[in-house]
Amino acid sequence: MALIKKFNLDTGVDASYWKVIDAHYDFINKSCSFRLGGWLNKQARKDGKRYITERSYYAQFKPPQSDLRDAIYSWLKTPEIIQGNAMVAEFSDAIDDPEKVEEVPSS
Repeated sequence: MALIKKFNLDTGVDASYWKVIDAHYDFINKSCSFRLGGWLNKQARKDGKRYITERSYYAQFKPPQSDLRDAIYSWLKTPEIIQGNAMVAEFSDAIDDPEKVEEVPSS
């Protein structure tokens, strides 16, 4: 799964395909820290290109029943999430991409 939403980066390039690239769940505090990688588009990800930007988040939610990534994507799409002291809704209108894009081996 991934999220599709275009963000213009400081470099002037757009990143529009976002996937969880790293996540850690703390079962004691019921919290999760994770990073999203942003690619130019889905095709760049399919072609095995490296992400062009990343964003870090900290979330609090109950332990997931299945894949941690599913819980993260659901949390990101919540209209008002707290990031630090600011309310963030940057992925609330993102499009879900349920297709699993496999890793492309490096040559």
